[in-house]
Amino acid sequence: MVSMTLLRIQNELNSMQCKMLKHPAYSLGLLPCNFHVSGPVKEISGIFTSDNDMQYAVVHWKQQPKEFFAHGIH
Repeated sequence: MVSMTLLRIQNELNSMQCKMLKHPAYSLGLLPCNFHVSGPVKEISGIFTSDNDMQYAVVHWKQQPKEFFAHGIH
């Protein structure tokens, strides 16, 4: 499925007679292996002794006030 925005861009580039290179819009090979969530996840990995401990931590994390999340993960 092609988005309307992409079609508009392609049409504009065609009207300007720009040469377009064919390539995938998204490539897993270009995704950084250390996505910004990886750091915090690595910091807490291994501290849970059971699935229940992890579930409790996630529930507690989700109950934080909006201000907690407004500061970001770093």
